[in-house]
Amino acid sequence: MHGGMAVPAWEILPNCEIGLNAFMVWAIMIFSPPARGKCGRNLPRGLSPCSSRTLHRVGSSNHSDTGSDIMALQDKPQIPMTRAGKARLEDELAELKGARRMEIAEELKEAISHGDLRENAGYDEAKRAQAMLEIRVKEIEADLANSVLIEDMDAATGKVTVGVTVVVQETGGALEESFRIVGKTEADPAQGRISNESPLAQALLGKAAGEVADFTTPMGHTTRFNIVRVEP
Repeated sequence: MHGGMAVPAWEILPNCEIGLNAFMVWAIMIFSPPARGKCGRNLPRGLSPCSSRTLHRVGSSNHSDTGSDIMALQDKPQIPMTRAGKARLEDELAELKGARRMEIAEELKEAISHGDLRENAGYDEAKRAQAMLEIRVKEIEADLANSVLIEDMDAATGKVTVGVTVVVQETGGALEESFRIVGKTEADPAQGRISNESPLAQALLGKAAGEVADFTTPMGHTTRFNIVRVEP
């Protein structure tokens, strides 16, 4: 709930929040034997098992940016970002490719020194962490490659575009609700920042104050918002 009006999660989260291929990779790594340690340990910071990316060779120990992987990841629409949001991704990428890779390499070295890899839980966990780290690295690289700065976009049209705040009122309701339309990498529904890829944002984009936005949820419920005003 933001600003007093409850909005279901499916209305504000991107349609492709969970990528099937990435989820299957995660599930296989988590549940495949002979893992003996805790699942999910040593995952890169900010990484969720739900990823909208498809990787051709997940878990490879080769850290080079192969052409097929990069092409598959970068064949995506532009992703709006603020300068601060882009800088945060760049910082995270530098940490993952630097200190975190070295840390996992040391964990692998330590695990290998203990002998038989077939019954080595530490080795299994370190390999999982390495695979998940590489997923996140390629995800960030693809997002940055396809990024476009919100500051460089035209938000002075009076219509709902990425980078503006839109104030709405549900038809028949009394409360006003405000949403800031941002790129998916900076979305935080709890703070009123919704992804431009979400169903709610898709219904609002291109509208102006005084217009209405209708959309149907996956549950078949149709909601109508009156657009009160659009703010830069």
